[in-house]
Amino acid sequence: NQGAMRECFRLKKLSNFAHDDWKTAANYIGKAYIEKVNRQVYFDDVKLQMDAKLWGEEYNRSNPVKKVDIFQMSILEFNDREEPLFYHLEHFIEGNYVKYNSNSGFVDDQILRNTPQAFSHFTFERSGHQMIVVDIQGVGDLYTDPQIHTAAGIDYGDGNLGPRGMALFFHSHKCNPICKA
Repeated sequence: NQGAMRECFRLKKLSNFAHDDWKTAANYIGKAYIEKVNRQVYFDDVKLQMDAKLWGEEYNRSNPVKKVDIFQMSILEFNDREEPLFYHLEHFIEGNYVKYNSNSGFVDDQILRNTPQAFSHFTFERSGHQMIVVDIQGVGDLYTDPQIHTAAGIDYGDGNLGPRGMALFFHSHKCNPICKA
C-alpha cells in the first residue's frame, strides 16, 4: 500500500529457531519513504513514535474508559546495498485500519469513536498546551504513525505544524464525553 510519503510492504520474520516454518512466521509491515530522505529521518521518526507511546501511557494512567497503545517501531537497514536501504518495521495490525484524525486538521466524525480524539485533546491539555499528538490512525485503539505538533514548531520533522497544527485540530475537534471526563 502507499500513503502520501511512504509505501508499505507486508513481510514475515522467520524465527531464529524454526527457520523453515513460514506459517508461524510473525507478520510485519515495512515502511519506506517514497522520496529519498536522509538516514536520520528514519531514526527521528522512531523517536517521535516512542514519545507518542509515552503520551499514550500517560493517558492510560488517567484511567480512561478505553486504553490506547502506540506500536513499537524499529528500523530495518540493508547495509549490503550500493545505497543502504531503510525501512520502518512494525508488527502487522489485523483488522480494519482507520485514520481518526490527521496532522492538518482532519477529524473523522463519520466513525463514532471518542477515544482517538480525546487522546489528542488530552495530550494538549496535559502538556500545558506545549504539544499535541495527532494523526491518530490504526485498528481500534492500537495506533501507528502519529505526528506531534509543538508550540515552538521544532522537532518531530516536517509534519510538525506548530501552533497552526494545534489550531487546525481544535478547529475540527468537538469535545466528547471522554474529553469532558
